[in-house]
Amino acid sequence: MLPMKTALASLEGGPVHWLKIDVEGLEEEVLRGWDSTTLRPWIMVIEATIPMSTELRYEGADRILVDAGYQFAYFDGLNRFYVASKHSDLIAALQTPPNVFDGARLSGLSSSGWCADLVSRHQAERHADAAKLDAIRAELAWTEHNAMTRLEEEKSRTDRATMRAIEAEARATASEAIAHQANDRAIHAEARALLATNTPTRRLATAIAEGRITSGIKRRIKTAIRIAAIGVGRHPTLKRAAVFALSRTPSLRRRLQAMLTPPIAAVAHNSQEKPLSMSPDTALVYRQLRQSQQDTGHA
Repeated sequence: MLPMKTALASLEGGPVHWLKIDVEGLEEEVLRGWDSTTLRPWIMVIEATIPMSTELRYEGADRILVDAGYQFAYFDGLNRFYVASKHSDLIAALQTPPNVFDGARLSGLSSSGWCADLVSRHQAERHADAAKLDAIRAELAWTEHNAMTRLEEEKSRTDRATMRAIEAEARATASEAIAHQANDRAIHAEARALLATNTPTRRLATAIAEGRITSGIKRRIKTAIRIAAIGVGRHPTLKRAAVFALSRTPSLRRRLQAMLTPPIAAVAHNSQEKPLSMSPDTALVYRQLRQSQQDTGHA
């Protein structure tokens, strides 16, 4: 235990606004170790009752404080408040007890007296709110976990359905290709069977392959053109129209002339003589074509 002068030596000479002495009935003994010339708090508060009772006992401490130049200002039922003479202007603030006009707010930190119930209720509410918050966080975490799980499952199902659709499409494409190949093989087999049999179809296919159909059609076309040319040459009006038309289309005239000219163009030097290897009708048509060519040249 140290006297007040020694215990508070670090505060000597500096401003001290508030000093509370609560030593369970030993306030007078503590104040006897105080040097009021070096340490002068603005306000000093001492406990004024016998411990754990309402019986007053403060006379010894009161004499020390009054002799040191302090003035009594306020008693709250437990403590007596003294103000230094140098700061007597603070006495007015202590004339009335704490009241609603002070605008005071309870801190909730007191563990005894009339704040105890408030502190207990406040702490219970805080614990309940913390428990509710933890429950809400746990529920949110569980909901998020379930949502993510469902999302992953849905994505997995979608991926599997897509893969099944792709596989089905690939199988359908492969089946279609196989069907086409089988159809092609059937067609080739049928064609080979037709060619293998001695039927008109085979003969027709052989004739087409050897070009006999084309040459036969050409011969028949040439014969028809010769017959038509003979008929035109025997009618003066049609002959003049044909000569006029051929004179306007040299290319057609040359093609007709080439078709009607025999393979061995052994003709006489005189244009009036019949070619050596022509039939009478063909020679007639040939002379008419020659005549139309000469008429065109004179024109």
